Amino acid sequence: MQNRQTSSIWIYLVITFSSSILLSIFIGATGGENTPYQAAKFISMFIPAIAVFILQLRGESFVKGGLQHFPLSWIPVALFIFPVVIHSICVPVIALQNNFHIPWQSWLTPAEDGLYHTPADKGWGELSKGGLISHIFLNAIAGILFVSVLAFFEEIGWRAWLLPRLIERFDIKKGVVICSVIWALWHVPFIIGGLHHIKHAPMWSLLLFYPLGNIGVGIVLGWLWVRTESIWIVSIAHGSLNNWGQYLFKFMNDSTTQADAIALIAALNLSLFVLGMIFLGMLRRSRNDKANSGVYN
Repeated sequence: MQNRQTSSIWIYLVITFSSSILLSIFIGATGGENTPYQAAKFISMFIPAIAVFILQLRGESFVKGGLQHFPLSWIPVALFIFPVVIHSICVPVIALQNNFHIPWQSWLTPAEDGLYHTPADKGWGELSKGGLISHIFLNAIAGILFVSVLAFFEEIGWRAWLLPRLIERFDIKKGVVICSVIWALWHVPFIIGGLHHIKHAPMWSLLLFYPLGNIGVGIVLGWLWVRTESIWIVSIAHGSLNNWGQYLFKFMNDSTTQADAIALIAALNLSLFVLGMIFLGMLRRSRNDKANSGVYN
């Protein structure tokens, strides 16, 4: 049984990593960060679910309760843990870099006619203050729903399939850490290929700091899985990281220098790593923990 489980884990890793490498090679060959296929970043999130589907054809079981549990009381934690931490660290850093003020985009200030003239690419037109608030709110809701759906397919593989098996093989803490490190490494080809990039930031800074941040995020997501055994809660948390975690920054001017971009990336990812270490300390090691029972068939 253990040999078969080990074999299945290796097959999952081969599928996910080879797919990420091939996709990254394609992106790099078609322009890297300037590729016309940037939408491939959404495709990448389906890779783990595809790997699990292939393993199911091999006779592997899927999560037992992950799709059934949806504890509503955990939704606020899932929605706000990452955005609160990211904005509480990064907004002050941005303010410090801009002489103690936030560089909001100019259209967020009303024109002489009292209306907000939004950029054409947003398609919002000219809005009153109430209209602007409504559009920002609806945009935030639509964004979190869309990104959480994509995160669902990624979490099918990492937290709902791989993590329970690593916990079974090792223990809760080791399983969460190993899963988080593997997940962080899985993102590295996307950085090298240019699929994951930050304007003004050199690749070395992303390769240095992003894995640390991803390890921290992976530990928090692992903690959420252990506590809830709910793929829905984990997916919402992942979606909030990708969307709400950078929401205010979408409304700021892009006038960052390379030094400022590196400092911001460092602050962001180190804070996420520290957050992960805090949550790791709240995990128990025991395999007999209730949260580790009956995770999969």
